[in-house]
Amino acid sequence: RFDSVITFGLPDHQDRQKIIMQYAKHLNKDELAEFASVSE
Repeated sequence: RFDSVITFGLPDHQDRQKIIMQYAKHLNKDELAEFASVSE
């Protein structure tokens, strides 16, 4: 049981791009940017 509540927002475009880069290393920069743009 936790006594504290921690909230955090969704990642922005740049953060999503960094996350995607970790899992989709085969994509180039343009593809990463497009993927980050269409994701939420």
